[in-house]
Amino acid sequence: MPRGCQDRRTLPLPPSQADRPCSTGVLTGGDPSQLRPPGPGSSVLAGADAGADSRVTGDQSPPPRLKEIQSFAGAEKDTRVVGEIAFQLDRRILAYVFPGVTRLYGFTVANIPEKIKQTSTKSLDGSVDERKLRELTQRYLALSARLEKLGYSRDVHPAFSEFLINTYGILKQRPDLRANPLHNSPAALRKLVIDVVPPKFLGDSLLLLNCLCELSKEDGKPLFAW
Repeated sequence: MPRGCQDRRTLPLPPSQADRPCSTGVLTGGDPSQLRPPGPGSSVLAGADAGADSRVTGDQSPPPRLKEIQSFAGAEKDTRVVGEIAFQLDRRILAYVFPGVTRLYGFTVANIPEKIKQTSTKSLDGSVDERKLRELTQRYLALSARLEKLGYSRDVHPAFSEFLINTYGILKQRPDLRANPLHNSPAALRKLVIDVVPPKFLGDSLLLLNCLCELSKEDGKPLFAW
């Protein structure tokens, strides 16, 4: 997770990912540059005062360069929503498997089996709490079975989620559903994913969104709950 996001939520991710594209492909060996979010170039700011004369003539419409900058800012925010979808799904999975655990630093979907053993081990004598181990394992297997019916693969999609998060980043602040209802609209999020993600990775990206929507229906919480 980018360091700036660790204060907002505790799911760990590789540092500085929010503004850096992934360096390697995950699923099909595709060129990760195809997933690189649009980055600011020097040409965006060049000539930003091109519409300065409008202040003299009384023209209140934004200068062309200002429109371009505003458009870029919106596009950058939209790409982060793709990573946010993956983050929210991962966070929901972890919250279900480990109920009552509020600090999930070091927990990932990929290392759930390892964390189940660690969480079930008593710190005093190193013995295993067999009841807790059994309960957490049952929760994990039950959730996995539900997600697998939607096409989710434990061997593929945890890594793919990390790929999307590393590539697109996540929202810099906790989502505000009142300010942006899009964040709780499956149809709007689906359209955004289709517009942003390359065709090669679109199917798996939409699958993650579908899983998130189903879990949201089950627990009654907003899509972006964390």
